[in-house]
Amino acid sequence: MKRIDKEIDLEKLARLARIQISKKDKKRITKDILEIINYFNKINELKIGLSYKFFHQSALENVWREDIPKNFEANAILDQVPNKKGRYLRSPKIG
Repeated sequence: MKRIDKEIDLEKLARLARIQISKKDKKRITKDILEIINYFNKINELKIGLSYKFFHQSALENVWREDIPKNFEANAILDQVPNKKGRYLRSPKIG
């Protein structure tokens, strides 16, 4: 894996985040960011292989049922509707 560069443009980061960083905080924040980058570089050095078992904890695969189209007789459906006019359903006004 590619190592992460350690060069930090804190001014640019602050501008992108739309925050202001005081001069006394710049040194501390730069140190914290470098520690985070070093941590990620250590993770990148690990030789774990390309096993996807770590990403999927569940043994489930596709649990969705197949879409099977069903044909309904329009008149059979309309016969069950309490309020209709011809082949149209009537509903109360909304709004």
